[in-house]
Amino acid sequence: MPACFRAGRFGEETQSGSNNGGNGEGSFHHRSRHGRTDEHIEARPCLLNEEVAPTIGRKTDSIDALAPGRLRLGVGTSHRHLMENVYGLSMPSPLAYLREYVQVMRQGLWEGRVDHQGTFFKVATSFPRQAQIPLLISALGEKAFRLAGEIADGAISWVCPVPYLLNTALPALRAGAQAQHRPVPPLVAHIPVAMSTDEAAVQAAVKPHISF
Repeated sequence: MPACFRAGRFGEETQSGSNNGGNGEGSFHHRSRHGRTDEHIEARPCLLNEEVAPTIGRKTDSIDALAPGRLRLGVGTSHRHLMENVYGLSMPSPLAYLREYVQVMRQGLWEGRVDHQGTFFKVATSFPRQAQIPLLISALGEKAFRLAGEIADGAISWVCPVPYLLNTALPALRAGAQAQHRPVPPLVAHIPVAMSTDEAAVQAAVKPHISF
């Protein structure tokens, strides 16, 4: 998941010239209030994993009503053990699940209503308004990047080395878009940065957060 700026630092970001809202605990709704009053803010992709599509779709629609055209939404599958053991959601095929998730979100946000009877989601509902918010998906493996090219408005990587992004992820993204005869969406690279002259200290600090 992309690095976040906590809600308490949001005002500092705008004062320092940043035009992208972060994502993290408590920041999704906090950014909507700032987006309404600060014309320089464009909320960057916010990755959400655990909430069901109609719920987050309505929240997203409400935020877009406050700050039209400034939100890009990223969704992902999280991790299977978390989704199944903590939230009780069966996820035998994460990419198939994500494909349906985006279909439901796209219908609800872009068309204003959902009538979807799929393998993972059975949804029939309407939204108060239409909001053509770009939908990006998280991606790590080659198949996920290809899926992003097929159905999404962008791919958000997760701790991928730059050579992997250039030589594997980007070609897969382009192949997916080409297969569906659609423009190639952007690849949003998640690249952690640590400022230090002590390489060993940086590795020790970062490893607990990205190792599995």
